Amino acid sequence: MDQAWSSSFLAQLPGKVQSELRDTAVALTIPAGHIIYRAHDDPRLILVISGLVRIVASSPEGRKATIRYASRADCVGMVSVVTDSQEVTAEAVTAAEVLFLNVGRLQHFARTEPAVGWPVAQFVGRVCTEVIEMMSSALFGSVRQRVARHLLDLAVRRGDDLVVVQDQQEIADAIGSVREVAGRAIRDLRERGLVSRTDAGLRLDDPQGIHQISLHS
Repeated sequence: MDQAWSSSFLAQLPGKVQSELRDTAVALTIPAGHIIYRAHDDPRLILVISGLVRIVASSPEGRKATIRYASRADCVGMVSVVTDSQEVTAEAVTAAEVLFLNVGRLQHFARTEPAVGWPVAQFVGRVCTEVIEMMSSALFGSVRQRVARHLLDLAVRRGDDLVVVQDQQEIADAIGSVREVAGRAIRDLRERGLVSRTDAGLRLDDPQGIHQISLHS
């Protein structure tokens, strides 16, 4: 936990604020595929200690799209802290260790101490920039680009390999598409020798090549 904390934006806060936030935090381990918090819950703020978390927006019809990924040392939920509105769901892509922070105390410090308010504002700005970049890719990139980016985001280490354990439907959900379309993009990547099927999942055989695909149609 110490390493994740010191690598996060929380380390920029005054020492007394950090101490209180750590003393009132609650650590949990979330199994892969489980919900960390849901849209319309009370504001939540977590620090990711380990694992991969995705932030999901949903349409009224039930379609889902991933708008951000978070890994070790990332904070999730800060927008809800400053808006008092929770509009997205956080899910554990892999088993994740997370630290739930005391939202009320952080809101109090952000309102009363400039040394807290400015780092919070900067972090919210960075999160918004990440979401804009990801949504721009989703809106303007080809399906192949979007699939390539999400494969890189979802990959986890299995021995010497990088493997994506999610199935085609989950990948399609992540890019806001349908299974058949995502499947064609994955097949194209396989034919290019960039990915292959294994018992563990979809192995990324050429991460650099996949990165290049994610940048260029």
